[in-house]
Amino acid sequence: MSRAFRTLAVLSVLGSGIAAQDDSSWFATDRASWFATFGAGLVSTADTEGPMSGDTDSLSYDPGYSVNLGLGKYLIQTTGFRGGVHGEILFNSFEFSNQTVDTLDLGSDRVENLTFMLSAVGDFYLAPQFSVYLAGGVGYTSRISIDGLDAVNNTLLDESVISAQFRTGFKYALGSGYDVGLGYRYFQMDTVEIDTNSSEIFGLDFKEHIIEVVLHWGF
Repeated sequence: MSRAFRTLAVLSVLGSGIAAQDDSSWFATDRASWFATFGAGLVSTADTEGPMSGDTDSLSYDPGYSVNLGLGKYLIQTTGFRGGVHGEILFNSFEFSNQTVDTLDLGSDRVENLTFMLSAVGDFYLAPQFSVYLAGGVGYTSRISIDGLDAVNNTLLDESVISAQFRTGFKYALGSGYDVGLGYRYFQMDTVEIDTNSSEIFGLDFKEHIIEVVLHWGF
């Protein structure tokens, strides 16, 4: 009886040591301080409001695309969680689907914007290979352009505005510091004003919903 008890105790200690070693190994492998990201996704734009005089018009859009490149650093690392900051460059492109709002003829003009974004990020590990990420931040959107706007005698008053975003999704660890993820990004710019040169100013509030695939590399 005592021999069997000692055998069970030894096996228990060995099993605990192996489990602890396995648990620490994936944390040690994947928990680099710095990380780089690259992502690409589909853009769906909605909820754009009409003239700033008070009328509201519903506009529709064709699907667009989004690409991003980022660099970040983890500042907090505990068991099952990592938190830090992430800076990225985000480029979005989409089109109006032949819409005319009062005197503003948008036609099928393409809208493009380039954003510099700074976010707080957090990774929550559900298992050694699976994690959920959350991020939120603010940024500066520049180089806003609407193709063909000048052709209909309209003037874009805002080529740069403040923007904000929220991101969430799942990541799968491939090993050697590489993760692949699938996520959702909500991106919104401050009101973009357009002068129709007919004593009316339009304010466009772009709200973009983005489904994206992300590659994450820790180093």
